[in-house]
Amino acid sequence: MGERRVDERPARSEVLEPSGSGATSALDSPSSAAEAPPVLAPRSRLVSRRRVWAARVVALVADGLQFALLPLVLGGAASPVDDAIDVVTAAVLTGLVGFRWAFLPTFIAELVPFVDLAPTWTIAVFVSTRQSDEKKA
Repeated sequence: MGERRVDERPARSEVLEPSGSGATSALDSPSSAAEAPPVLAPRSRLVSRRRVWAARVVALVADGLQFALLPLVLGGAASPVDDAIDVVTAAVLTGLVGFRWAFLPTFIAELVPFVDLAPTWTIAVFVSTRQSDEKKA
């Protein structure tokens, strides 16, 4: 019961107090340590170069697939094939590079007939990941 699982974060007292300080606090007691919220590290906006390029490839494939399947996706929001491609693309891109505000208008634009012929996913990924690519270069 006192052991911590590998995927758990350390308690707040373990992070803030140096080891061997001998100081005790309310956070050190077994009852309150189990109830203490985990310490969350801020999520970095920087994404690895591989994830950025993987997201760009996914966006290019999605836009190419929508163009190749033109008769099936011509209806915009009325096309279940187009909707499936857009939902999967949005989920994969969000998983790769995290939520980006550029993805939201892109997803909405994909619902409009004939607008989905433009490479909107590709544009959104290149616009939203250009800063992280420039910072690493």
